[in-house]
Amino acid sequence: MKLSLIIEMENLRDCNSVRSLEMMKQLYRQLRELNEAPATDFLATFRQRIEVIIAYNPQLIGEDELNNFLVESRLAELQPLCLVCEGCGYYGLKNKGAEQASGEIFIFLDSDVIPESDWLNNLLLAFEDEKKSVIGCVSYVEPNTLYDKLFILSGFFPLKPDERSTIKTNRLHANSLGVRKRVYRHYQFQADGRMRRDQCVIYAETLIKNGIPVYLCRSARLKHPSPLDYKRLIRFAYLSGCDSQLRREQIGNKFDRSILAILARFIYRLFRTYRKILYGFRQIRLPIILLPLSFLQGTCYYLLAFFGELRVKFSRQ
Repeated sequence: MKLSLIIEMENLRDCNSVRSLEMMKQLYRQLRELNEAPATDFLATFRQRIEVIIAYNPQLIGEDELNNFLVESRLAELQPLCLVCEGCGYYGLKNKGAEQASGEIFIFLDSDVIPESDWLNNLLLAFEDEKKSVIGCVSYVEPNTLYDKLFILSGFFPLKPDERSTIKTNRLHANSLGVRKRVYRHYQFQADGRMRRDQCVIYAETLIKNGIPVYLCRSARLKHPSPLDYKRLIRFAYLSGCDSQLRREQIGNKFDRSILAILARFIYRLFRTYRKILYGFRQIRLPIILLPLSFLQGTCYYLLAFFGELRVKFSRQ
């Protein structure tokens, strides 16, 4: 069985380049281990049958910079295919990479996430069950700084889970996703430049609607970065609201698109966030004295999302 690993380099613009280098180093280590898997192991079916495809927009990263990443991380030893994709955005890069892929299993990986040491093995082992064709992974933010801790509690990223089983889900994140080729050839990402995060939500909903179950491998985990600064965090929150309403304008019912539904979602998200803060602040070791600051940031985050939804709603009337 052949594995195709597809990496987009668009997220490099929104993260510290050190993260992309660390991602490539970790990926190289895991691919090398996979090539040395015992012959009796399911993982051995991928030995020496791995291709790495890197899709990049030259307006965002130059060829020399990319080559430096590949050499320093040693990923160049695997002779990756580097695709120049002029004018392509996030999902367009993923689709372009998949067009060139020849493996039975595609794994899409973002350029700003750092896999845990057993991420690849755990994700591939979940595919040992032939009934599983689409498997997502768990992304979490490490609580290294106060900024990170406030983002974890106020944003949509989950706290790092303890569970490690593979379960059915109705949501996916495109930053780390495994799909069998036979499924992806029929169901590709929609490269809609207006929408970012909720494209993968639409993707999951489309698959489920067509009778293809979606799974979450909770033992395949990756570290996701916080937005680099508050300017990017504000943009992130606002655009998440725009995405939410754009998705409902595209596939939702009349009530989902209404102002009443937008208000209801805002209230629900606040309730969910406040509960997450109260139950999660000890897990990430946030001092109790900073709880008011966390509540304030959570409120502002979803107010921005609320305004994003309203903006889309009224711009379409």
